[in-house]
Amino acid sequence: LGNCGLSPDGSRLAVDIDDDASGNTDIWVFDLTRGVKTRLTFDPAADMSPVWSPDGRQIYFASSRTGKFDIYRKNSSGTGEEELVIESKASKWPISLSSDARTLIVYGLGDKGIGDDIWSLPLDPETGAAAGELTPFQQTEFDEDDAHLSPDGRWLAYACNETGRYDVYVRPFPGPGGKWQISTTGGDFPAWRSDGRELYYISAEGMAMAVEVDGAGASLDAGEPRPLFPASALNSNLPWAVSGDGQEFILVTRGQGTASSTINVIVNWNAEIEDR
Repeated sequence: LGNCGLSPDGSRLAVDIDDDASGNTDIWVFDLTRGVKTRLTFDPAADMSPVWSPDGRQIYFASSRTGKFDIYRKNSSGTGEEELVIESKASKWPISLSSDARTLIVYGLGDKGIGDDIWSLPLDPETGAAAGELTPFQQTEFDEDDAHLSPDGRWLAYACNETGRYDVYVRPFPGPGGKWQISTTGGDFPAWRSDGRELYYISAEGMAMAVEVDGAGASLDAGEPRPLFPASALNSNLPWAVSGDGQEFILVTRGQGTASSTINVIVNWNAEIEDR
């Protein structure tokens, strides 16, 4: 069980699941309203890292069917065949798509083989196909991953281990510009609220955190991180998915010795914190 992505309307969750019986990894789509799941990919290769298109009609994902991970897309309804979006020398995984469907953010091993890097890929918003080449956004000797564009597309939140631990940072997109550290005691898996005024992440201690941010100007103003609830006790298979209004947190867990999955939806977390 690995990555998950919430559809734009919040009604469906795409998850990549490891099947213990076959040893394969495929993407499944959970209907959160009806409580049912359907399988989206069927290739014998590993299919993972689902990312929804802004209209909810397509899912981008990585597949190892060429011997390394390249990026494909498929209709979220399950109809039609997968289509290759981009193939590159090194494995790449999609992690975020801009709200205008013009930019896909991916991460993967750098072409020089040093650390995980962040890349951007221009897309045709009408067809969803690649409209250019992969462009490096952040290339260092450290690992940078879990990058997510802000709703207005001006900021990119990501995790990096440049200090010896993972912390959450924000940089202007597509750059250049400064860099702001958001987490204070380690952090990973950043997610934006739909209005771009709040960031969420998981602290090094496994606590779900929230930070108020203001990116309306040329620089980013970030408040003090505040704890929401202990996430590690609910889900040892992070990352997570956060609803656009920041009121629902979806964590997927897996039972012992089974390929089935359970979805835990944390709602009204303000009330839960007050009750503690």
